[in-house]
Amino acid sequence: MRLKATLAIAIPGVAALAAAAVVVGGNSAGAAPKAASGGASQNVIVVLHDQLGTAPATKAQASTRRSRATGAQDSVLSHLTGAKPTHVKHFSLGNAFSATVTASQAAALAADPAVASVLPDSTVSVTPQSAPSAPTTTSKAKAAPKVASTDGPQAICPSDPSKPLVEPEALRTIKATDAQQLATGAGVKVAYIADGIDPNNPDFIRPDGSHVITDYQDFSGEGPNSPTSGAEAFGDASGIAAQGTVVHDLSQFVNPAAVTLPTGCNVRIVGVAPGASIVAIKAGGELLPNSAILQAIDYAVTVAHVDVINQSFGGNVYPDNGARNTIALFDDQAVAAGVTVVASTGDGGVTSTIGSPATDPNVISAAASTDSQGYAQTGYAAFRFSNGKWANDNISALSSSGFTEDGRVPDLLAPGEADWAVCGGAAFSGCASYQGTPSSVQLFGGTSQSAPLTSGVAALVIQAYRQSHGGASPAPALVKQLLTSTADDLGLPPYEQGSGRIDAKAAVEAAMSAPGGTSVGSNILLSKNQVTLEGAPGSTQSTTVKVTNVGTKTQTVATGTRTFANLSSSTQTTAFDSTTLPTFPYATTGAPWAYKKITFTVPAGTDRLVTAMVWPGAPKSVGGTTITPVVRDTLLDPDGTYQANSRPQGGAATPNAANVDVRHPKAGTWTAVLYSNAGAAGFTGNVTFNATAQRAVPNGQVSPSVLSLAPGQTKSVHVSFVTPKIGGDVDRSITFGSSGGHQTTVAAVVRTVVPTANGRPGHFAGTIIGGN
Repeated sequence: MRLKATLAIAIPGVAALAAAAVVVGGNSAGAAPKAASGGASQNVIVVLHDQLGTAPATKAQASTRRSRATGAQDSVLSHLTGAKPTHVKHFSLGNAFSATVTASQAAALAADPAVASVLPDSTVSVTPQSAPSAPTTTSKAKAAPKVASTDGPQAICPSDPSKPLVEPEALRTIKATDAQQLATGAGVKVAYIADGIDPNNPDFIRPDGSHVITDYQDFSGEGPNSPTSGAEAFGDASGIAAQGTVVHDLSQFVNPAAVTLPTGCNVRIVGVAPGASIVAIKAGGELLPNSAILQAIDYAVTVAHVDVINQSFGGNVYPDNGARNTIALFDDQAVAAGVTVVASTGDGGVTSTIGSPATDPNVISAAASTDSQGYAQTGYAAFRFSNGKWANDNISALSSSGFTEDGRVPDLLAPGEADWAVCGGAAFSGCASYQGTPSSVQLFGGTSQSAPLTSGVAALVIQAYRQSHGGASPAPALVKQLLTSTADDLGLPPYEQGSGRIDAKAAVEAAMSAPGGTSVGSNILLSKNQVTLEGAPGSTQSTTVKVTNVGTKTQTVATGTRTFANLSSSTQTTAFDSTTLPTFPYATTGAPWAYKKITFTVPAGTDRLVTAMVWPGAPKSVGGTTITPVVRDTLLDPDGTYQANSRPQGGAATPNAANVDVRHPKAGTWTAVLYSNAGAAGFTGNVTFNATAQRAVPNGQVSPSVLSLAPGQTKSVHVSFVTPKIGGDVDRSITFGSSGGHQTTVAAVVRTVVPTANGRPGHFAGTIIGGN
């Protein structure tokens, strides 16, 4: 789940801007309220022109900056006539304040020469995880498979309940378990901004009795203990620093109609950086006001003096230039003050849906890869049709990816589908099992999971750097460089993977070995993690990337470029009838879902399998409720191994669509399991399914193709690409494979500028494809 919030946009030269509807995680946030007229009051955020550049928001300057900011804001407020504004919140990280004012006062503020913009302080509802209804079955449904206790890398339950599995699976996927032998995040403070939490949850108490959550603030105005979902806050805190002190039995979580786990299917949940301290900030419950988010960021930097801020929220606003909204303004000030900011890209799918603040180039934007053990344990994503085995490290179909307005792609990937996290039980509405009972665990996912896992690795990196650099902290730009330079290239396009999937062990080693430290391991650092090259159609554009050996031995680095060419493509249309097809119990509720299997062929030599499915998903009324039926699909390779599942996007749009990508697919006959709600609530009609096999091919020029680097040595690599002959963005990978056994990439976005001549409009040709 990814929290949703409106983003107030401040455009230079524009005094006031109407609030706009935003879309996050594939769900429409709805239209913003109309501005008040006459003397009606309205909640606004006022941004001043002077952002106090001579008093940066560092710890040493915090008091001076706060005094200057408050004075400047009070001066603006003092010019207002009429009733005194209420609910005034002064910010100092960004020179701005929020208040409740009359319409005439809002107009006066907009006309004040000291004011850059007056923006509505809007709110958007958070979409909480809903508690599943009681399990149901039908005589038509397939029986729930029984799962045995196993050990090893594909374990579902431990063979010995007294030796619980250590979760989340991401600890192994991103090599965090190995990294924790070098650093635990001790001495690092990480803040997250979400809904409510219980700081006294036993999974956040260290063995010595001390609290992981050392500071808990409520800026929502609801109170820290008011009713809340809690799923987001617990998921964030869990991914960062859960202690693994509590044993959770997954047999008490799963829906027995869908899967049966043996009693004693026990797990412990450990965070990526269990030594880190957490500053928990509640900015809302069902709502996150923009001003509460700003207040949270302000507090985290200027009062709590954190090292990392996790932001698992966002909005899709258009136009979206990361430098033009208030959250980006505050994030940029946080980064300037030495705080690393991690933002989730969103849960809107791969069709260029990256949301702000992840569009800000100064933050670390985290998209989602897959972990699939949780699906094997719960039976989610039609896992029952597999051979009981699963693959990881594919792109999550829900991950917001693609190109931003500024020609950027995600910075990196972290698992976002899906892993176990701590939850708060009966006191929190979002903490429910698939049996519909209160739960101390949750199957947490989305880029809301990717971000805190990344924040946890950032904490490891900061501690590791301090250990080997005399206590000095790395700048946020260096933290980002360390994470992206050591990310594992999954062999996928940059618009999906950025530099690749995060590698905690390599990042920690690189932090210890960074210039001025003690060399550990075999890693390289790259001067850039992504570049944007633009020019006229068919022009050659170039860039340079510097490569530094931060390993203990001389390394040979092979360079190259990559894009993809189609090997084959096949399309089939199949009839789907939710009222007559066989069914199986859905994992969360046990309700019957209709399914149908289709097959397709993947040729030998395929490096990437891209599938797309569409169906005419028009809304219809069922039992007096208007619904839009969805169709999901799950991909099984020729051996029957579960690979990935779709996350259909859209609502009333026609047709609806779903996309699934698989890296390095096996050749042979694949199976796609299509499924929808059984009966009248499901889909009946034709489903069109396309499978395209692609191979990786070079594109552009890179020189030198091979370079030798002694420890500590830096050399330059020159790269050039030709822009497309028609308007639009394309992505290319610049690959770096070292003799130390690691391969990573730099993402290149190549943009064709629409030509103009003598002030006349230019033109372009191409196909415009809609997103969410």
